[in-house]
Amino acid sequence: MYIILFTLLCLIFGLVFLFSWKKQYPKQFKKVPKVIVKHTTDVERDGFSKKKIPHNIDCIVIGSGIGGLTTAGLLSRVGKKVLVLEQHYIAGGSTHCFEDGGFEFDTGIHYVGNISSRERILKLITNKDVKWLALGYDNNKIYDKLAIGDDIYNFQQGRKTMINYLSELFPEEAKNIEKYITFVKKVAKMELFFLLKIVKPVWLARIISYYCCNEFHTLANKSVKKVLDEYFTNDRLKAIIGGLSIDGGPPPSEQSFFIHASILNHFIEGGYYPLYGCGVIAKNIIPIIEEAGGRVLVRAPVEQIIIEDGEACGVIVKGNKIYAKTIISNAGIRNTYHKLLPNCIGKNYFDDVLSSILSELSYNFLFVGLKGTKEELGLNSSNIYLWPENSFDESVKKYESDPFSGKHLPPMFIASSSAKDILYNERFPNKSTVCVISWSKTNMFNTQNVPRKRKDENYLQKKKKVQDLMWKALFKHFPLCKDKVVYSSTSTSESVKHYLGSYNGECYGLDATTNRFNYFKMKPKTNIPNLYLTGQDIVTSGFAGAITAGILTASDILGYGTLLDIATGRDLIKDLERMSL
Repeated sequence: MYIILFTLLCLIFGLVFLFSWKKQYPKQFKKVPKVIVKHTTDVERDGFSKKKIPHNIDCIVIGSGIGGLTTAGLLSRVGKKVLVLEQHYIAGGSTHCFEDGGFEFDTGIHYVGNISSRERILKLITNKDVKWLALGYDNNKIYDKLAIGDDIYNFQQGRKTMINYLSELFPEEAKNIEKYITFVKKVAKMELFFLLKIVKPVWLARIISYYCCNEFHTLANKSVKKVLDEYFTNDRLKAIIGGLSIDGGPPPSEQSFFIHASILNHFIEGGYYPLYGCGVIAKNIIPIIEEAGGRVLVRAPVEQIIIEDGEACGVIVKGNKIYAKTIISNAGIRNTYHKLLPNCIGKNYFDDVLSSILSELSYNFLFVGLKGTKEELGLNSSNIYLWPENSFDESVKKYESDPFSGKHLPPMFIASSSAKDILYNERFPNKSTVCVISWSKTNMFNTQNVPRKRKDENYLQKKKKVQDLMWKALFKHFPLCKDKVVYSSTSTSESVKHYLGSYNGECYGLDATTNRFNYFKMKPKTNIPNLYLTGQDIVTSGFAGAITAGILTASDILGYGTLLDIATGRDLIKDLERMSL
């Protein structure tokens, strides 16, 4: 009997091995005639009209952030007709660029790490490859600077480089530094929890998660500060390392250690910026969607998701009912369940999540247009983070205690997109740009029910005080810019709410705090049939998290994640790559 069982197992695994090497089309693949759409404007500015709505839509994606575009691009590659609806006047979400005053500014993508992994996905969903340039090409490979008070710490590309640099600064902590960086890499690769979001059947995913993700949950529920305290004794070293995950949102005392580990590992080999600016990302994804018969339409605010017989079957835009087999929301869980869903069974499904995990982190932005080249203005491609106090936590605490008195500077970030893009000067000769970003919360500019262009005097005064602090920081670190300003514009969480459509003006969706990963239900497939989620709320914050969410959502819709897929290692990305061979 054992011999027969052993023989059957060998046969099964033999077939699985052969199947895994077989060239195959992606699931639900259908060959469709290539569609060419003629535009009278840029593809990312294709305004909504009823006549532009494709017939027989397979999927509707609400929101054109990178999570939504990744989902739409992958579904389009297998022949699905996808309609992407964007409420803003330009597609791309936080990847979009805008022009004003004769300058071009980026909005949310200031640099990207681990570029080989991102390029692998983008190559599958863009009609032209996005070219990337390493930050620090003009500044000794320094991609990030961290200024704590008047002390500046420079970070160059490379894991060993970082270990050696920190060990030279803190020789008594050298062994702990190497152990910590090694541990961070291990934690950053704990991806099983996220892959299980699409495993079928669900009961199997829950069992695997229960037995195999214990370490992940333990570490994700620890704060960055707590883990740093376990490894190091030097407070300045802890402040520096804690600062390397400032992109994760909350300060170290609140931030999930998994987020810190992911970000530190993500950027440890340096940061990269796309040539021609981050706007090329959406611009090159949209043609792939159009070729399959889909469309990306802007100025298309979704008013409501249509629910009929308990299933999602369409959306309402400017009074038009648009139907599709599958509805995908990239608008965030709060927007989807609190704003877009009508009163229906299941509307309260995420109430426990939303009451436990806040969405309150935002930023203020100062966009500055300057006359002169980066050399004349003393600019370079490195980012600089500024903490006025001894740590990120202390800086946040002091600033939030009295944000508009001018007594305390907020944590800030300064970067020049024009210096990062070596081709910027070809498009905008003798011009440069700088963006200053300062810490904020969504409740700092609470002007609900006040039209955006008619803010009350209290709002304008607050905005002016924040603006003055950002000017002060800019001219301190880049004094040559002071007499070269020809354009400036300031935005707050209210601007984020208006332009990006976030629920309260938050920038990172659900806050990356220690309870961020406690809910198994935060996954692509929702409790409402035919309604799916994508974007940073179901994985992690930021560009990389949103792309991963796009892959998971498209994979789930197409039926990936079965036992056979797990046994053979089959997934959507591999299938698309095989198809391209």
